Amino acid sequence: MDDFANSYPKNSRPRVGALLRARRKERGLTLDQLASQVGLSRGFLSQVENDKASPSLASLVQISQALGADARDFLFVPPATSIASYAAHRVQYAVPESDVIYERTTGSFDGRTLNGLIITIPPGYSCEPQRHDGEEMYLVLDGTIFCEVDGKRFDLNIGDTVHFNSRELHLYGNPTTKNAKVMWVGTLQLFGEDQDKGDG
Repeated sequence: MDDFANSYPKNSRPRVGALLRARRKERGLTLDQLASQVGLSRGFLSQVENDKASPSLASLVQISQALGADARDFLFVPPATSIASYAAHRVQYAVPESDVIYERTTGSFDGRTLNGLIITIPPGYSCEPQRHDGEEMYLVLDGTIFCEVDGKRFDLNIGDTVHFNSRELHLYGNPTTKNAKVMWVGTLQLFGEDQDKGDG
């Protein structure tokens, strides 16, 4: 992590979109080139850079990696302090300007491949269509969500799961008027620790 965001004074730090745009231009990439690398549309990336849309955590991770950074350059990501995760001590965090709340549920150790989150999804929310390497699974803890994978929609209630290849175009959302909560487990490296080990 190169602390790109923290190169700005705290009282004048730009929003995430402006930081991403500055980083992209610093790397000499066009929006079309970045879109091709991360599997997101050019239009969506333009909205993100202009702070008219907030990316999901997974998309922010993908964008950050394509820009030679990681998500911790743009938002606070809680470190793992144990291989156990206690509900009373979990730190909630969010992508700036987004109402989706994340709680880390997995630890950090050599050889780890899985990452886990509890995600609180607000009413009416739908994330952007995305694809990336790996696989993932959702378990609905509370409420109702939908998940679309390769054009097929799955409506999921408490206790239901969906498990799929993340290379398939996918998205999820909450079609109801109440918060929904899901447990997400996947192989996408969300927390940056593996990158730190690689840098070392």
